[in-house]
Amino acid sequence: MDGLLSYKEGASFLFSLDSDWEDKVTQGIGNSYGAELLVQKKYGRTTGWIGYTLSWSNRQFEEINSGDWYPFTYDRRHDLSFVITHDFTDKWTGSAVWLYGTGRALTLSESSFATYIPDGSGTGTYTFEPEIPSEKNAYRMSPYHRLDLSLTRTKKTTDGSKQLVFSIYNAYNNLNPFFLQTDQDDAGNPVIREYGIFPMIPSIAWRYSF
Repeated sequence: MDGLLSYKEGASFLFSLDSDWEDKVTQGIGNSYGAELLVQKKYGRTTGWIGYTLSWSNRQFEEINSGDWYPFTYDRRHDLSFVITHDFTDKWTGSAVWLYGTGRALTLSESSFATYIPDGSGTGTYTFEPEIPSEKNAYRMSPYHRLDLSLTRTKKTTDGSKQLVFSIYNAYNNLNPFFLQTDQDDAGNPVIREYGIFPMIPSIAWRYSF
């Protein structure tokens, strides 16, 4: 891929309305490649599929990462999905979906600088702020994975059907990372903390089709 655009390192649109956006981007190249596998069962009381994708997506810009190749933000090495649906009776149907994906690539700070804040007592305090970033997208979040379950009761009507759906999103309550933050432990050592926002969520739905 040629002619790709990306923001230059350190580029910002804050307080810079007097400059053109073209001055904040750089042009480069990239590549994406991989393989996919799908095994599917379409007939019978039990149906479903298993899908797997192995892929790479990389970028190279002369003004980013010292001109070296780096993984794209949405580079995902492994992507696996497992889906199964089973008709217990003519009215009751259950399904399960399990997803897994390699964590998102990102850039983090690898060093920090100290700031001294005097407090009038002659001692003061030091705070440490992250400053020098790693190589571009040198880190990854933890892998993303979750299990969704559902149970559906279907009743036929003269002009359609009614469905009562019981479902659980993220059944084993895995807090998949939404963002990372560089922090310090009690001893003052740098640590990386991951934060998730979607826990296990049960729900009930009623549908009417005609």
